[in-house]
Amino acid sequence: MLISCPECRAVYNISADYIPENGKKFKCAECGYIWMVYPSDDTLVEPEEDNRLSDTSSAIIPKNSEVMDIPDETPQNNINDDIDAMFRRLSHNTKNLFSSGSAVEDMNWWEKIKHYTANTFSIYMLSAFMLTIAIALSAKIIKDYRYEIVAQIPLMERMYQRFGVESIYRGKDLKIKDVQIKEIIKNNQSYIEVSGRLHNSGKQTVMVMPVKASVITADEKIEDEITEILSEHKLEPEFGALFRILLNYPSANARKIRITLEDIK
Repeated sequence: MLISCPECRAVYNISADYIPENGKKFKCAECGYIWMVYPSDDTLVEPEEDNRLSDTSSAIIPKNSEVMDIPDETPQNNINDDIDAMFRRLSHNTKNLFSSGSAVEDMNWWEKIKHYTANTFSIYMLSAFMLTIAIALSAKIIKDYRYEIVAQIPLMERMYQRFGVESIYRGKDLKIKDVQIKEIIKNNQSYIEVSGRLHNSGKQTVMVMPVKASVITADEKIEDEITEILSEHKLEPEFGALFRILLNYPSANARKIRITLEDIK
C-alpha cells in the first residue's frame, strides 16, 4: 500500500495490515510533517493508481525506505518542538545581548549606536546610582557623627570648618565654678564684680560659650545684664577658663545675681 505525505506529497510503501482501524501516526522522513493515517484516508494511494501515474511524466515515484512510524509519545515531541521554537524566538529577539564582535560588526551604523548606547548607558546609570547612594550615606554618617569623629581625629575639624559645619560641642559638660561676688569702686562709681571660672568636666574638647551675668529683682525682672565673651575659644578636658564681669551697682529692689552660659553663634 502506498501513502503520500499531505505536506510534501512524498510517497511511501507500507503494508496494508500495518494500519489499524483507529489509525496510525506517521512522520514524513522528507519534511518532518506528522499526520494520522486511517485505512480509508485520502492520503492512501492504491498501487494500481500509482501504476497508472507512472506512465506519465508527472508520476510520483515511491520512496525506497518506509515512512517513519511515530509512537504514542508524539504529543511530547510536539511540545518539545514548541519549546524549541520558543527558544529560537527568544534567541532571535535577544541576539544583541550576548552578540560577538563579528555580529556587532555586521550591524549598520544606527544599530551599532543603539547597541553601544543601551549597554553603556545601563552600566553607567547603575554605577552612578550606586555611587550616589554611597556618597549620600557617607555624608549623613560624617555629619551625624561629626562630634565623635573630631574627638578621635582633631584634624577633621578643619574639613568641617570649610563647609561651615560645627563639629565641636558648644558648652557641653562646662561647669561654672568658684564664683565670687564683691563690690568695687571704679572711677568714683560702685560696681558689682562677678568672677569665677568655666571648667570642662567632660572627656571631649568643647567650644567655650559666653558667660552672662544678670541682676534679678524681687519680681523676677532683669535690672542689669552683661554678657562676656571669653578669650579662650575651646577647652580641653579638665581645663578651665576665668571670667570677670562688672555690673552696675544694683538698686534696693535687687535680690539675686544669675550666671548662665549664653549660646551666641
